[in-house]
Amino acid sequence: MLSKPIMKYLEQEEAGVLSSLLAQAGIDSTVKRQGLPRIFGGISNYQVQIDPKNTAKSKTILDDFKSRSAEIRAENLHRLTTFCPSCNSQNIYIVEKTNPLLKIFYLGVIIHKCKDCSAQWYT
Repeated sequence: MLSKPIMKYLEQEEAGVLSSLLAQAGIDSTVKRQGLPRIFGGISNYQVQIDPKNTAKSKTILDDFKSRSAEIRAENLHRLTTFCPSCNSQNIYIVEKTNPLLKIFYLGVIIHKCKDCSAQWYT
């Protein structure tokens, strides 16, 4: 079967949800893993592929999935920047990167820390 990627860089759960939504609509899909295996320090991501003949049929499902995924990611980001994921405290702050090496290593990453439980996470 000839296949065309319709969505890339998904988490495993997201790829499974999209694949099941397509299956409910009668569209066969394949989920493929990309990236290096975790044992080599790689980060895996997944893509969903379909037969090119089903591209038009899958468009509404894909558009709905994208908008729902964007909403969920926005909610998760808001939650991670206002609540500690360990203790649900709102007593959090952004860690200042004073070391030049940390500034380079964490370029584009915001480090959050909880004042109550000392948990640290990144967004």
